Amino acid sequence: MTEGNMTISHSRKTSSGDHIAHINYQVTWDTPPAYIAPGAKTGFNVEMKVLDYSASWGSLYKVNAHFDSGELASADYATSGLIRFQSDIGETHIINTKTYFENSKVIPEGKAGDKKAIWLNLGDNYGYCYLYEWKEGIPAAAQSDTPVLIGEWNINANNIRGKIDIANQTGTQFSGGSAY
Repeated sequence: MTEGNMTISHSRKTSSGDHIAHINYQVTWDTPPAYIAPGAKTGFNVEMKVLDYSASWGSLYKVNAHFDSGELASADYATSGLIRFQSDIGETHIINTKTYFENSKVIPEGKAGDKKAIWLNLGDNYGYCYLYEWKEGIPAAAQSDTPVLIGEWNINANNIRGKIDIANQTGTQFSGGSAY
């Protein structure tokens, strides 16, 4: 299920207003899974396309993702425990490609209340955070294969903020979601 579709434009001008360089690019991605089981890998589809650019900005911005603490301020931050997502050919930062991003290591087991996140960095200080909380209960294998968006989702893109509340469920895995 396609979650995001953002077109990002960035330009630089001199103090007198003369154009120096610009880039316009589009990023689309699928919703990451609602449940992440310990000892397993997870992933989602993502595509980044440079639409147009000038100067050397065509390869300046790249998309990346990592699984890390849910307490970070943005996708630009990371801890030593991060788990990077990578393409099927091992790229951790993509440009002008469509791929399935999968975490490079299995998800470690947590304890009740732990907050982890999939951080999707779209470049130029844009990004999304899918927040998960460790819950004890039904084993992950008993969960439906149908993606369910669980928890409270906060969205902040280009200073536009919103919130979506979705009914809570439990399981022995991280569950939930949030976008910053």
